[in-house]
Amino acid sequence: MTAKRTTTRLSTVVLLGALSGAAFQAPALADPIDHADPKHGKQLHDAACTSCHKRMYGGDAGAIYTQPGRMISDRTELLQRVALCVSRNHLGWFPDDEADVARYLNDTYYHFPR
Repeated sequence: MTAKRTTTRLSTVVLLGALSGAAFQAPALADPIDHADPKHGKQLHDAACTSCHKRMYGGDAGAIYTQPGRMISDRTELLQRVALCVSRNHLGWFPDDEADVARYLNDTYYHFPR
């Protein structure tokens, strides 16, 4: 077999491998809130968020979520806000914990569609 033929075959194999890899890529990741556990989210929220929110809103911890002109307008922003609060308060939660809280908040207060 000549060097030119070997190179052509190798190029073909590499090209086919790259194309087949693209065809079998995993689907885009689902929204983490979809598979989150709202019961666990409520537990985390009640333990870590409620006291701060009560101080901020004169005893009504839920007022932060129902105020007019609230800043959160979709599920992505909700998850980002939860992550920001976790970071600011040094809670050390895992991303799954943050998604659980976001799911609880969405189910309870926001009702953003998927």
